Amino acid sequence: SRKWIILLSDGKPNDYDKYEGRYGISDVKQALRELNEGNINSYALAIETKTKYYLPQMFGQNHFQIVTKPTDLIGSMVAFYEKIRHQ
Repeated sequence: SRKWIILLSDGKPNDYDKYEGRYGISDVKQALRELNEGNINSYALAIETKTKYYLPQMFGQNHFQIVTKPTDLIGSMVAFYEKIRHQ
């Protein structure tokens, strides 16, 4: 009944032409606002410990998870599904 976009990323907001920093964060936040306006929820799974600086600024608290090892990704996805399953 609810739509979700799950982003799997290194968590750093940049583009192939080196577009990054506060502009990248701002663009991601705007895209997430547009999803929210369309009643689409978002959640990020990042495989990079340095993302702890970027993800809270973009996704807010409780809308992302940092996975330290790729092998933990499946367990994180299952836990996320269980969290939203009855919403």
